[in-house]
Amino acid sequence: ITGGSSVTLFDATDAVEIIRQASGTDLNTIFGFSINEALEVAKANSDIYVFAGTYSEAVSIATEGISIYGPNYNISGTSERNNEAVITALFNVNASNVTLNGIAFEGTSSIILGAVSNTKLLNLYCTASSSFASPLALEAIVYSNNKLNNLIISDSYFYSTNTIYRPIVLVETVTNLTIENNYIGNATGTNLDELAVSVYKVAGEFKLQDNEIDFTTNNFSLYIGYDENSCTEMWIKDNFISGNKTAAIEIRNFNSTTGGAVHIVGNTIEKSITGNNFNFSGCTGNVYVKYNYFNNCTYKLTNKGSNTTFANNYYNPAPTVAPYSTEYNNNSSYTNEQRLADYASDTNYNGGLTTYTISYYNGDTLLTNLYPLKYVENSNVIILPEYKLAGYNFLGWYDNKEFNNDPITEIPAGSTGDIVLYAKLEEIVYSDITVTFDYEGGVTEELYKTKGTLNSTLIVDSYNGN
Repeated sequence: ITGGSSVTLFDATDAVEIIRQASGTDLNTIFGFSINEALEVAKANSDIYVFAGTYSEAVSIATEGISIYGPNYNISGTSERNNEAVITALFNVNASNVTLNGIAFEGTSSIILGAVSNTKLLNLYCTASSSFASPLALEAIVYSNNKLNNLIISDSYFYSTNTIYRPIVLVETVTNLTIENNYIGNATGTNLDELAVSVYKVAGEFKLQDNEIDFTTNNFSLYIGYDENSCTEMWIKDNFISGNKTAAIEIRNFNSTTGGAVHIVGNTIEKSITGNNFNFSGCTGNVYVKYNYFNNCTYKLTNKGSNTTFANNYYNPAPTVAPYSTEYNNNSSYTNEQRLADYASDTNYNGGLTTYTISYYNGDTLLTNLYPLKYVENSNVIILPEYKLAGYNFLGWYDNKEFNNDPITEIPAGSTGDIVLYAKLEEIVYSDITVTFDYEGGVTEELYKTKGTLNSTLIVDSYNGN
């Protein structure tokens, strides 16, 4: 059952005696694929839905355009979630245009990326305690020693009780990397030389924004561009960065000559007991450290770089180490309220730009599980999400209920104004078919059934840990 469309997942115990398919032909199927069995028969651009359960097999994706959805697809890793589809072994992605959405990774699991493009890791829940040991002897949940293009890690939860652990380790050049809306944390311990996010070679645009990074280490929480940095623009924006030891940021070798800069803005950095340490070694491009809230910190600076500006930051307590102290002493009466107001009015940053909403509707019903839900006036092109509803084909988004004019697939760069979109759907015409289940001796006599539209979709279930 392969192809390129999608389906809403139903629980495997729903009692439906006949699976219906638009083709009207009899379907002879083995119910309960393993993930690898589904991948073996999946064509490019197929969707695979995985039921809750534990999957102990190592997985390798070699077909382009595969999307794998767990029971918690489009549910943030930091939100209340359904029962998980749990991966406990290595998960290799060796094809481009792959999406993992709503899956959990535990035990010794890791996501290992080959030389791929357009990978999306969304809404994951990762609590592995002993993950893949990379060639650098670094245990990691997300690891690659290959060149990557257009990687997005979003709305996920990373936590480990093992302090010999680096959640995100990318060794070779990553061009255009976005890490946003994640929680990244670890347990306290005695081995505290680890890094929350380590990206050794970066290029294009780097965005790390709206994350909570609560990572205990004597090292740097963020470790970017150590070997190579050819980024045109770098954003570390609106994050909450905390640690019982050091909440520190190291960005090296930023030398953009195209007018871009490093922007460390709007962050809350706190509980840095042994030192909030910035290191901008090898940076000759502009670095702006602005509008940040330093709370309950001590202060260090290993290397300021050549063109670094500290401005409009709020410090508690007052710093005694330059350049923090230089800024503070020039305006010691500067308040946190002033910082927030200045940030909101600064047109060089999103905080100074108008934010607009994006609303999605199916008829008169507001859809709340799609994103993005907002954009700002200087946004780049925004690709709109696909809407999935059982029993229907999605025909596109329209800006009117009558579905006049052409469907809208993206919000152009530089757009302004609130946007309301309506999903155009086409009901699939079903005819009843006979389904033969071949259990291969692997399930009980109880008949497991599902309902939904199985054209162009593979559904994976977990039996006996497989």
